[in-house]
Amino acid sequence: MAAVSRCCCFLLLCCLLVISGRSDSHAAGRYKVLVVFSYAEGYQWEADIRRQIAASLESCCELTFYYLDAGTLAKQNAHRADAAFGLYEELQPDGVIAVNDAAQSLFVVPYLKDQVATPVIFCGIYASPALYGYPGRNVTGVRRHLFLEEGIAFTRQLVGGGQPFAVMTRDGYQADLILQQMVEKFPRLAEDMLTFLQPKTVEEAVLMADGFSPLVDFLVLIALDGIPDRHGRSVGYLDMIARLDAVFHKPTTSPSEYAIRAGVLSGVTVSGAEEGERAADLLLKAMRGIPVAELPITRNYRGTRMINVSTLKELEIQPAPMALRGSKLVTVP
Repeated sequence: MAAVSRCCCFLLLCCLLVISGRSDSHAAGRYKVLVVFSYAEGYQWEADIRRQIAASLESCCELTFYYLDAGTLAKQNAHRADAAFGLYEELQPDGVIAVNDAAQSLFVVPYLKDQVATPVIFCGIYASPALYGYPGRNVTGVRRHLFLEEGIAFTRQLVGGGQPFAVMTRDGYQADLILQQMVEKFPRLAEDMLTFLQPKTVEEAVLMADGFSPLVDFLVLIALDGIPDRHGRSVGYLDMIARLDAVFHKPTTSPSEYAIRAGVLSGVTVSGAEEGERAADLLLKAMRGIPVAELPITRNYRGTRMINVSTLKELEIQPAPMALRGSKLVTVP
């Protein structure tokens, strides 16, 4: 009996050590996190978000990153989303971050929303969260606010007018969501907008810019990075903006820092780092026990006024000094 009693005590001690080890690990905050991106690795806004998520979470989490590559592998969307769920099942993460719209429609909604207990945080989406049924029982996040109203007002201040304008964004699902956000959040701007252009290729974009140059005072450029040429080759912002400037010869504005650095005149830019920071903060709160229902959907708030001085000089614009105050000044590389 004594031997049996000693054996039982030993087994109990082992169990307590295992439980203690798990508690210590959990108390130390070593969580497993799966981050699913909509597009290919290197997509600039997503790269900013990834860097900030890593900076915010790598000290307390084991991070796994997965790219759906929905922009260039559209025919494989279902397969890639299924693979993402397979990775989720393998990892059994404590939390998930899903970046941009394709990750919501392809991955979160069909596989995770209201179907698992794992907290899921979205960020970088253009669509109204209601389109995906958010918030969900286990889903909340950060909606991307485009500083279009602020950016257009800033550009008008720089050029001293500029009423009619056109918007150009890459053709596809994302373009529809951007237009929906404009109509929903900026109805006055939508009324002033002459047209919403959705080129499929760089060559189409150049033809559109050339054709509308006599009709509008400036052009709003959104989410054009990675647009292909007619041969299917992806074209970077620097080449893309140079081609548009060569035919448009008028001011342009964008919420993208990369577009302004490449030659767009001005804008109030969105920060991917802020979105990543906010998403990481929400996920940490959820993994540490705050119910997702108590974490309301939020948005980005930090916008930066930016001017490309090279383009300012090229267009021979002489802005009032007040327009330059507090703005970040950059030049074309």
